[in-house]
Amino acid sequence: MSFLLAAPPELRQKILDHASNNKVQIRRNGSIYIIHSDLKTANTVFKEDIETVERLWIPRADTTVRITSPSQLCQLPAVTQRLKDKAAAAKEPWYGFQEIEIVWFHNNALQEANNDRELGNHLARTIGAPGITHRNREIFMKAVNVGLSWSPLWEPYDGLEGLDPNVTRALKYNLTMPTPMAMAVSRLNRDQERTWWDLVIRNVRETGSGVEDNYESAQTEQGMAVPMEDRKDIYPRIELVGTVPGGHGKSIRSSSDGMMYTGGLQFA
Repeated sequence: MSFLLAAPPELRQKILDHASNNKVQIRRNGSIYIIHSDLKTANTVFKEDIETVERLWIPRADTTVRITSPSQLCQLPAVTQRLKDKAAAAKEPWYGFQEIEIVWFHNNALQEANNDRELGNHLARTIGAPGITHRNREIFMKAVNVGLSWSPLWEPYDGLEGLDPNVTRALKYNLTMPTPMAMAVSRLNRDQERTWWDLVIRNVRETGSGVEDNYESAQTEQGMAVPMEDRKDIYPRIELVGTVPGGHGKSIRSSSDGMMYTGGLQFA
């Protein structure tokens, strides 16, 4: 007997509404997660029904994906192809995610970087860069480690290769940091701040290096070329989003060199 079908109409509709969410994440095993976790913990008797809905789910044209670790990003091409095949089998055209959001400093990403022993070899190299001292070395090491973990230049993978600006209209990098990290970054002086963001943005751009030119040269919906930094309410675009320490906007914009839209950033 299906607990989903036997549920009160209000609860059943709530589950189905969430099942058709257009925002998804990629699990470690490469499967798609589309149900909010609070529904799964609300009543375990619905677990089997929810998993069935996930298996039957067909992506909508406006489906977006949130990526919280490099291992998830590595799986993106395969996941995209599986969803295309699934949609085709259901005779529902689907060409790819409308929006991709990469959460750069998510705990999942920081944990993967921390667990990668090879990245430890790069820690000593951070000393000597302008503004880096033994006192603030740890925060710079985190920037270097997580950046190398995301970067396809460190361990090549397809990741964002092949993204079509006509399909994926927004490629977002969320720079929100865990509170302790944000507090440490906010205490850097101006020179250290610029160096720190140079390290971060350099690796961000490396992650999207295979598609950056495509997005920059792509015609906008208005049929004209517009500099990336000026694409407010204009797509396609690569953008920096999230909440960053107050007063750091100038350093971030300087590091991004006009190749990313920064108008979506918020300052704490």
